Amino acid sequence: MKKLLVLCLCLVFFVGCSDASAKISNGNETIVSIGGKKVTKEQLYEVLRGQDSGETVLRLINNFIVNEEVELTSEIEAEAKAELAKTEADMGDDFQVMLDYYGYESKDAYYEKEVLPAAMLEHLSDAYIEENWDAVIEYYYPTQARILETDAADKATAAIEMIKNGATFEDAVKKYASNTKDIFDGAVHVVSREDSSTLPTTVTEFLRGSTGPTLSGVMTNDSQSNFYVVQITGKNPNQYSEQAIEVIKESSSLEADMMAYYCKKYDLRIYDIDLYEVFEENYPTYLQN
Repeated sequence: MKKLLVLCLCLVFFVGCSDASAKISNGNETIVSIGGKKVTKEQLYEVLRGQDSGETVLRLINNFIVNEEVELTSEIEAEAKAELAKTEADMGDDFQVMLDYYGYESKDAYYEKEVLPAAMLEHLSDAYIEENWDAVIEYYYPTQARILETDAADKATAAIEMIKNGATFEDAVKKYASNTKDIFDGAVHVVSREDSSTLPTTVTEFLRGSTGPTLSGVMTNDSQSNFYVVQITGKNPNQYSEQAIEVIKESSSLEADMMAYYCKKYDLRIYDIDLYEVFEENYPTYLQN
């Protein structure tokens, strides 16, 4: 089985894409015979290809990228073992049922084939961000800032005057803010492109376009129902890189950007047309090269 899966991966990686179905060069080789009937490698491959929705090949692609890009460390191993212990504790007696159902011969086999690769995949984003630091920073523009949201323009104006006269931003938030949840609590947060769903365009454009610490004027949203004041405290992510990386890693678009990058880097090609269509429908990011 392992050899067949490796063969499937070779068909994905090393053969050009065309409107055809992948064929195994030694497909006529018999792997099982009974009662005068034979099962060939080609027959087995066709059955597996018909039953699998692309998840097996997806896992193989991910494992290939992870093994190339992520160094296995004691930290990752500790994370993986902790996750295995948690899964086993949460599932109780069902854990062994799960192992049997999916064909894992032991807990160690499940750890090696599933848990450890998943833990390494979690660290792929660190490698991606480090390798593409300048481009990632330009795109996500992680910025240290305080943000005040209020329901009236005159309150925003008064907050600005209060800050300019020496009051803290937090005090201005306490006095004038209509929303003090999350990034609007008056504390310094690393704000990025990911917050564009929470913030109006005027604010995100101000965050992206600023070049250093500054205090904004009054900004509003399209409906002019909320008004904003922004105090930027840092624009150099190298000075708060750990915070910036954590914020970027939480971005909903990072995984898609990352996988598109690595599939292009390693020249992913899918030969089998049926498999290609599965990826086109379910995993289109992998085909953006």
